[in-house]
Amino acid sequence: MNQTTPTGTTHAAPDTTRAATDVDEFINALDGGMVAQKLSVALSKAAAAAMDHDEKSEVTIKLTFERLSGTFQCRVEHELKFRQPTMDGETSEKEKRATVLWVGRYGRLSMLPPDVTRGGQATLPNT
Repeated sequence: MNQTTPTGTTHAAPDTTRAATDVDEFINALDGGMVAQKLSVALSKAAAAAMDHDEKSEVTIKLTFERLSGTFQCRVEHELKFRQPTMDGETSEKEKRATVLWVGRYGRLSMLPPDVTRGGQATLPNT
């Protein structure tokens, strides 16, 4: 798809639909890897409880993004909830925390600042 600028110049539109953020890297960046670890435990507990009690379990992840003013960073609030049946009813847990991440080209999220000269990929800054 091409775009035409106000001056009449036509150029190819950037492909912003491609998956710019590595999901494994993203999940492992949240709360220093603790979200990935807690999600793993929640998934296993929910599955085991569903099998043991023949009832539904539920695991919910909620992500909220907020720009940090004047930066190319955003605050990602992450909430992990899970509910599982027990012999006498149900039990649940909920945890809410936040992690600050850099936003690069096409919205690529990373722990390190994007280096524009390397195509928006996270690199260690030159010192």
